[in-house]
Amino acid sequence: RETPRLYTERPTLLQDQRQAVLDAVAGLTWTATDYLEINAEWIHRGEGASKTESLSFLDQVEYHRGALSGAQAPLALANLAWDLSAIPARRDHLFVMMRLPIGRATYSLSSFFTVADASSIINARASWLLTHHTSVNLGVTAYTGANRSEFGLLPLRGAAFVSLSQPF
Repeated sequence: RETPRLYTERPTLLQDQRQAVLDAVAGLTWTATDYLEINAEWIHRGEGASKTESLSFLDQVEYHRGALSGAQAPLALANLAWDLSAIPARRDHLFVMMRLPIGRATYSLSSFFTVADASSIINARASWLLTHHTSVNLGVTAYTGANRSEFGLLPLRGAAFVSLSQPF
């Protein structure tokens, strides 16, 4: 593994374009007679980071975070910004969603789960149809996982939103 360091030039992500990789999705949808819908998908990204690659990347992020209080703080901050913008996805994920319409409202709960490190994004959402095409939406998102996991690494732990939708 490469030793973490501060880079003085913009790093580039290089991929061998000649190497074939397997990208695959397998899933199912089940709908009950009361309109409850359950979706489950397994997603494999052949170009995703292996455990070794991911740990090397996390070592680099921690090194750059540690250098924020040193003499090279502006350089460390630039490196950390690059790191967080180039987070490599892991190879295997599981997506599960439950959706239930009740009258003019639709409720959903979903999770995007990283198999390798047990981190996830969890979403809960409610949507109410106000008129024929206009709806109001409420939702929350939570990022879970250890500090050295794919989604635990993100600086946010969650978010909430309110929106008004009107297609045109």
